Amino acid sequence: MSAITVIRLGILGILAAVLTGCGSDTCGPGDPCRGATFEVRILTSGDEPVEGAWVEGGIDWTQYKVRTDASGVAVVPKSGQGRFAEIHKDNFYPVTVSTLQPGDYHLYMTPYRLELIGDVAGKSIRFDYNTLLTLEYSGTYHAYAYDESTVTELADVELEAAAILDVKLVGDTLWLSTDGSGVYAYSLEYPLYPTQLLHLNIDGYTREIAVMDSIIAVAYFAGGDSVDVFSYTVTGETKLTSSFRAPNVRQMEFRGHHLIALSYHNDGYADHAGLKIVDLADPHSPDLVYSVRDTGGRYGLITDDYVMIGPNSTEQTDWISYTTIRIDDPESPVYAGRIHSDIWVYSIDDRFSLAVGQYCKHNPGGNINTAPYGVAQGGPAGGFYTVAILSERDVLQKPGVQRSPFFVIGDALWRLEVNEEWDVDSGS
Repeated sequence: MSAITVIRLGILGILAAVLTGCGSDTCGPGDPCRGATFEVRILTSGDEPVEGAWVEGGIDWTQYKVRTDASGVAVVPKSGQGRFAEIHKDNFYPVTVSTLQPGDYHLYMTPYRLELIGDVAGKSIRFDYNTLLTLEYSGTYHAYAYDESTVTELADVELEAAAILDVKLVGDTLWLSTDGSGVYAYSLEYPLYPTQLLHLNIDGYTREIAVMDSIIAVAYFAGGDSVDVFSYTVTGETKLTSSFRAPNVRQMEFRGHHLIALSYHNDGYADHAGLKIVDLADPHSPDLVYSVRDTGGRYGLITDDYVMIGPNSTEQTDWISYTTIRIDDPESPVYAGRIHSDIWVYSIDDRFSLAVGQYCKHNPGGNINTAPYGVAQGGPAGGFYTVAILSERDVLQKPGVQRSPFFVIGDALWRLEVNEEWDVDSGS
C-alpha cells in the first residue's frame, strides 16, 4: 500500500469519526460538534412557562449552567443530553433529572415565598423588633434597622475577638469562642455600642462553649476528647474545676445547672456519638445523669424542649429521620421517637413552628454542601416540611437565630410571605 493511499484512508477515517461524533449524544474536547445544542422547556404545574429557571449539569469540561427565557426554554449543550441535570429556581421545589433529553419538564411552586429585603453581613445573633444584630467570622459586628421592605445599617464595629467559632447570647451578654485566642464576653445592653466585659485566656481551638453564672464549659476541636469546666471572675481569671469525657462535641447548652452536650459521629469518634447530660450543680464534681449513643449521628440540634439527632448526611437523600429526646426535665430525659424532615434543620423559631435549613429532597448524592436553603413548617414533635426555597444564592455559613416572618440566609434579609400563585391542587 502506498503512502498516498494510507493518507487518503486516514483522512476518510477522520471524516467518519467527525460524522459519527456529531450524531452521538455527547461531544468531546476539540470535537467540531461541541457547539451543538438542544432545547428543554420548563413549565409550572399549570403548564405555564417558567422564566429564569436554571438548568445545570456536567462535570469538568462538560459543565454548563443555562437559564430559561420568557418562553421557559433553555438551550443546553449537546454534551448534557442523556446525562444528569438539576433544574431549579427560587421559591420552586428543585428537581433532578437522571437522563436529560429534549422536551418539557415541570417545576412546582412552594406554598410560601421568600422575598429579598436587602443585604446584611454575617450571622444573625439577635433578632429584636425592627433591630437585627449580626456577627462575621472575622469579628465584625453589625447592627441593622429593618421593616417590611428595607434594611439599614446602624453600626459596624471591629471587635477584639476574631476567628469566631461559637456564639452564645445569655441575656444581654454576648459570649464568643475563638480559634486560639480564648473566650470573650461583650455587653449588648446598648446594641449600637458593644462593650467588652472580659477576656478568658483559655488555650486551644475552643469550638463550643456554654455559660452558666460564673461557670463556662468548653469543648475543643483538636485533641478534644473531653469537656473542660472552668470557673471565672469578672476580671477574667479562670480556674479549671473539672473535666468529663465527651469527644467531638458539636453543640452544648445549659438547662439550669444541667449541661447538654451533643457529639457527632466522626472518624475515630463513632463510639462516642450521641447525647450526654451532665449535672454541674457542683462544678467540681460532674454527675452524668443521662447518656445515649447514636453511632450514626452526624447532625443535630438542641432546642428548648428537645434534642434532635440526625443521621450522616450522605446516607439519606430524600427524607431525614431524626431521633428526638425530650429534655424539658433534663434530670429525666425521655425518648420521644423519630420524626421525618425534608430539611436539615439548623435553627427553629418555636413561636411560629418554622425552621431554617438545607433542603434534602432531590439532593444529588446526598451532598449536603450543594443542597439549597429553605424554610420549613413543623417542629421536633411532628417533623418538618419545606414551604419556601432559595436555590440561587450561595450560602457560606449556617443561619443563626430567626424572627419569623424575617430570616437571615446567605448574607441577606428575607421576608416570608404566602405565595399567591401557588395552586393547592397542583400537587406542589
